[in-house]
Amino acid sequence: MPIYVPNTIEDEGLTILNDMSNEELEVLVRIIIDKGKLTERLTSNKRYKQFAPDHQRYTDLISKELIAFGSHTLYFNKRYKDIVRDVCGKMKVPFDKKDLLKTLEQKLLSNVLEQTWENMSEEERRDLFEAIGEKNFDVSGASSAALLGLFQAGGAASIQLTLSIVGSIAATILGGTAEALVLGGGATLIYGSGAAFAASTAASRILGVLTGPIGIALTTAFTLKQLGGPAYRVTMPAVIYIAGMRMLHENKAIVEQTFVEEKTVKPLNVVKEKPTKKPLSLKRKKKAALLPDKMFFGFGWMALGESTVDVVAFMVDGTGHVSNDEGFIFFNQPKHESGAIEWINDLPPVNDDVELIRIDGSKLPSNVQSIKLFLVIDDGSFNAVINMFVRLVDDSSGQEIFRRAIDGDFSNAKSIEVGAIVRQSDGWIFEFNPRGSDKELVELCKRFGVNAK
Repeated sequence: MPIYVPNTIEDEGLTILNDMSNEELEVLVRIIIDKGKLTERLTSNKRYKQFAPDHQRYTDLISKELIAFGSHTLYFNKRYKDIVRDVCGKMKVPFDKKDLLKTLEQKLLSNVLEQTWENMSEEERRDLFEAIGEKNFDVSGASSAALLGLFQAGGAASIQLTLSIVGSIAATILGGTAEALVLGGGATLIYGSGAAFAASTAASRILGVLTGPIGIALTTAFTLKQLGGPAYRVTMPAVIYIAGMRMLHENKAIVEQTFVEEKTVKPLNVVKEKPTKKPLSLKRKKKAALLPDKMFFGFGWMALGESTVDVVAFMVDGTGHVSNDEGFIFFNQPKHESGAIEWINDLPPVNDDVELIRIDGSKLPSNVQSIKLFLVIDDGSFNAVINMFVRLVDDSSGQEIFRRAIDGDFSNAKSIEVGAIVRQSDGWIFEFNPRGSDKELVELCKRFGVNAK
């Protein structure tokens, strides 16, 4: 199964965005656009204008916007963990400076539930405990500690409560209702505006009980005057939402076990009726972003011995071979006659690139179905080669759109297939899947039908 190119998100705390569906990302995008009016830069970005609402194509841009709002400046970027700390401080959540990101997020979600509990009637508290399966719990005089104990213990009750927080933010941001689809297999959660759905009666109960009270509490929190400008109006709901989504995505097995009671999705009224819309597709699709026509792949490494490492490329047709020897691009044949692909070395050490493969997709011959990219070594194995990476850059704008370390056990490898650029009906995609092999360069040439010695 091919590994497609994810967007490069520099802050590890926000890589969860790459796991979220377009519907889940819609909430964050709307937070940025609606709460960050006049200062947000997402809607003016070329990629946003081209691909919206396919938000999976620019999760890196969403990440940068959240970091910018959380940093309160264009000149210094905070770590996402520090932004979460700021939100905790704004909401008066006690925390320790040594707390891990997940601990901070757990405390933040607990605070939301605690505030909600304090504003619930005894009847609402009783309904809540019944909804999460605690029918015999006596809520008379009970404090929020009882609810927090269930949340912090993990398991089904914790997932139900987290789903309610995330669903309430979606309803608050998207306008009145939230769609929550919990699917089998991937256990994907989807939120949107319109009629709400749930894949089980368990989801129906918990959403019906808590969406209202939590939504009211969060709406109040997001509109407080002391938030001080658009920054916290963006970061506060976004940070809480991401905390909940991270927990749900990391506990998909529990999500599925808790909510997926039947395969047929039934309509559920969460807040109020709205005109019926065409049902969303329940299948989450992993899309690979199409590559720009003009691009280059930069490769870097450090060889500890005397061996020489090089990048080579094979322009492969539908038969799995090159059509002729000119389809093999390497140090002694650095440029294809069409001008579509070129091998370059002797580079200035600006980005640590050692060699480049430059490609113009518009010039590639129509019979070329893929371009296979390899690292090869002239003597020995890759055991003595470290710090290998590949990065993909838009050659027109200079924007780096992908960077990844080339990791794996290559101790006995004499060549590494880094990946392939593959033709699609509407453009090209990059499949990144590093695999080591004991085949030397001359054997690779034979494999692809190149006459070399």
